[in-house]
Amino acid sequence: MKETVLTVCMTAITCGLFKMLVPDGKYKKQLNFLIACLFSVCVLKALSGGANIGNFDFSFESADVVDFSDKLSENAENAAAYAVRDKVNDLLEQNGTPCSQIYIVAHINGSFGISISEIELVFEKGTSDAYIQNATDAVREKVGDEITVKYSFN
Repeated sequence: MKETVLTVCMTAITCGLFKMLVPDGKYKKQLNFLIACLFSVCVLKALSGGANIGNFDFSFESADVVDFSDKLSENAENAAAYAVRDKVNDLLEQNGTPCSQIYIVAHINGSFGISISEIELVFEKGTSDAYIQNATDAVREKVGDEITVKYSFN
């Protein structure tokens, strides 16, 4: 009998919560009628001994957990590096000192803060020192001293 009373009380509380969630509008009467029917069926089932809320039998199967954080970090690093590379490339083209390749070293800390630590400009062999100096100076002027700007040759 205790389980039956508990089932009726839990059903009443659940139906009351559902009624509170019903929005005002076109279907309010129909939803209230549906909730009342649900309440009636649950109460009748509890009174006939078919439903006891006190006898829960939960069984959970283990599932594999997929950790996407490493992939997200890698994608964020790549996106940041590509964006910086494109900006550096645009800067060098505007400056009249484009290079053949640009490498960006990006890092992500545990809270997904992205930092750029190094920019490497790759020039063709035989490029003049003055040309390289102009290109690296233009990049250093924009990125500041905290990011290492270096160069290499193909």
